Amino acid sequence: MLHKLRQLWEQVDPLQLSEASPGSAELKVGSTVWIIDAASSSIFRDGRMVVSFDQVRTVDVRRDLDDEGLPERWCVVLNTGALSSLKVLVSTDDADVSIIAARLADLLGKRVRAL
Repeated sequence: MLHKLRQLWEQVDPLQLSEASPGSAELKVGSTVWIIDAASSSIFRDGRMVVSFDQVRTVDVRRDLDDEGLPERWCVVLNTGALSSLKVLVSTDDADVSIIAARLADLLGKRVRAL
C-alpha cells in the first residue's frame, strides 16, 4: 500500500510548464521532463522522441480512475488513435490540468476534449 501511495504522489505533483522557445515548451511532471518541440514537430519524454505532432489527434482531459478513499485525480492524455494514447500527467488540481491541456493543444494545433 505504501509503495502504491508513493507512486501516486510522484505522478501527481509538482507540475511546471515553461516556454522553452517560441512555439516550444517544457513540461516537468515530477521527475519526468516533456519537451514539445515545434521545430521538429515532435514530443520528447526524458530526451526520447515519443510522438510527432501529426500523430496526435486530440488532447484529452479526463478523470483518472481513482481508488476508494483517494482524492479525485485528473489527467491529460494525448489521443494518438482509436486504440492508443499517451498519458502526459495526472494531478489533483483540475485548474492546472485544464491550463496545461489548453497550452498543449495550442502548441500542437489540436483541440481539447473533456471526457
